[in-house]
Amino acid sequence: THTHTHADMADGGTLAIFVLVIAAVILCVIWPPAIPLHRLLGLQSSQQHGHLRQRLVWLLREHLPEKVHVAYYMVPFLGVLLMLAAQRMTFSEVLDGLKGDEHVKPYSVITLFFAVSYMAITLDLTGVFAYIALRTSSLSGGSGLRLFVIVFLMSSIAALVTSNDIVVLTLTPIILYLAKVTRSNPLPYLLAEFYAANIFSAAILIGNPTNILVAQAFKLDFLGYSRQMGLPAIATGIVVFVLLFLKFRSELQPLRLPEVDPYTMLSDGAGG
Repeated sequence: THTHTHADMADGGTLAIFVLVIAAVILCVIWPPAIPLHRLLGLQSSQQHGHLRQRLVWLLREHLPEKVHVAYYMVPFLGVLLMLAAQRMTFSEVLDGLKGDEHVKPYSVITLFFAVSYMAITLDLTGVFAYIALRTSSLSGGSGLRLFVIVFLMSSIAALVTSNDIVVLTLTPIILYLAKVTRSNPLPYLLAEFYAANIFSAAILIGNPTNILVAQAFKLDFLGYSRQMGLPAIATGIVVFVLLFLKFRSELQPLRLPEVDPYTMLSDGAGG
């Protein structure tokens, strides 16, 4: 009993530290911290030192930044290192977490995300996003309401055949280009895209990284997953579209269409 009590306390301590680290990581991703390097090293002190130390302090001040800003994408790695340093996680557990098992394979989600990110960046460099934005604005005929419907339908259809990551990474630049060329508020169109992408991506297996993990855990194939989630996703999407329309209908004003040939935006037509 005494041994079990110590084991339970250790497990409870590990869980508490894990929750604190996760909370700290989330907060640091939202508000990236800045480490006051000069203050930590005592480089701001005006006290007199020996010549050698004064020279060293001067060199450090000249070559070290006053503050080190921690990039948000580095914060999760620092969280893992903190767990390892606290001996609440082993390196083999980290590798097992990436490798997964016969039911769940997290590395497949990471690979998918990196591939999608690369595709989105490559397409943006070709100018195809700006081209699509101009073509879409012309389809709206200058109507903010029609453009809102086009964006929601385009996001929904794209999410049903690709994934929410692809939709967000590819359509967000297009919507921002749209707002810029039509001089309109991008918020209604961005929210239409985000809601449509996240809701309709629940209908297919590859629509969301979470879907892949759930399907692997319950041993569902592509069609089996869609049979379970297709109808709820579509019904939810219709309800959300109506609610978004009621929320933003007063902001969907007539648009000022640009007089620019969409083809001039393509810097690499073959690549696009």
